[in-house]
Amino acid sequence: MGLRGFIAKRIVYSFILLLLVIGVNFLIFTQMPGNPIDLLMSGFSRENPEARQQHIQELKDLWGVGEPFHLQFLKYARNLLTWNLGLEMAGRRPVIVTVVVAPKTESTTTKYLTVV
Repeated sequence: MGLRGFIAKRIVYSFILLLLVIGVNFLIFTQMPGNPIDLLMSGFSRENPEARQQHIQELKDLWGVGEPFHLQFLKYARNLLTWNLGLEMAGRRPVIVTVVVAPKTESTTTKYLTVV
């Protein structure tokens, strides 16, 4: 087995590990008690009922609530791998990686590099 075989094996192992980590993460979040939709919508109880129902339905469609377990997992994995991270808890705006996550990553990296 040469270098190509070694690299191919590492790619396959990395893919399997990625699927395993996504699967365990998915199981943790699906088995938690409570309803995350109720939690997200609790701060918006003053909306009119039609808008509230529309937002609840959008979240259910995004997360696949009410669909079979394997379809929920596929939606979860697709959203995660395409950086569709859902809505912000505070502002209910879509989480845009470059706007929301990147500044926090920069701060975390700076703190890490000062420790190392």
